[in-house]
Amino acid sequence: FVALTLEQLELARLGFDPDSGVEAQFTRRAQADHKPIIALETMDEQLGLFSHMSLDQQRRFLLYCLDDADDSAEEMNEIVSAWHRGDTAKLERLLGEGMEKFPDLYRTLTTDRNRKWLPRIETMLHEKQDYLIIVGALHLVGKDGVVALLERQGYKVQQQ
Repeated sequence: FVALTLEQLELARLGFDPDSGVEAQFTRRAQADHKPIIALETMDEQLGLFSHMSLDQQRRFLLYCLDDADDSAEEMNEIVSAWHRGDTAKLERLLGEGMEKFPDLYRTLTTDRNRKWLPRIETMLHEKQDYLIIVGALHLVGKDGVVALLERQGYKVQQQ
């Protein structure tokens, strides 16, 4: 919790407003349009990810977040720029850098969640309704990202 709070404070210090993020904007729009919002996981599940980490893992993650704050301004600008350009290779490299130091944390926070979400996403793909699925950029890139998992299931994924 402390690491996530520090991360959010650092992003705010850099001028990133959580209310201006993609998820917040689409949430407001869905509410205004009276559209249902369906979560891929609950807040308890999200926070539970951290409670199941060992104390050593929690300590290492906190130290990484503190150490990473020194490079955060330049790094965030690069991430946002890559996201705007749709440069998934650069996004994968930038977002995955820190997780190389914590493969078990990366697996818990990203890979395992992607795999857990996949059946739900596939169900949505087979329904007659249209859905907009919003996940963090790290969940979209890499060999264990949602896009790659869907492609391995035979879906054609097209970047627009």
